[in-house]
Amino acid sequence: MGRRLGSKDLKKRKKSGYLRRWKKHKQKYKPFPKRPKGHKTDLKLYFWKIERMSKQGYNNWARKLRPFAKKVVYKPFLRVDVPVERISNIQAIKDLALDIIGIDGTFVMRGVSHGKTKTKYKWVRLAVIKITSHEEGLMVHVSEVWRLSRYWFWSNK
Repeated sequence: MGRRLGSKDLKKRKKSGYLRRWKKHKQKYKPFPKRPKGHKTDLKLYFWKIERMSKQGYNNWARKLRPFAKKVVYKPFLRVDVPVERISNIQAIKDLALDIIGIDGTFVMRGVSHGKTKTKYKWVRLAVIKITSHEEGLMVHVSEVWRLSRYWFWSNK
């Protein structure tokens, strides 16, 4: 642990951090096995609805934290298994949103990452979908799709 300028130690510090780093260099490293990519046909998707926080919920925050709190609430809406062809580009995501969701509002499309947590799934944000109603019908706007570029099936054309 570092120390501030001018501070003095009450007793002599141990060299355990140094020894730990020294032992680490003596170990033989084994490369992490690469996992196969592109073998799935279906993906688990979760759609969450974004809503405004109520005034009562906003007042539940500590007074000094309120200016920094985001005034939105995420509510689980729908969980589906989708073939990868249905989310391979932005137009396919728009069609999927109209088929599966079908109501106006703002939604977050979440997928499962390879990261491990105590709940065994790490849900990550894949896209933000905004559906609005017009005279022609429901219009879909998709944003924040940068994470989908990591997947083998993504072709933004």
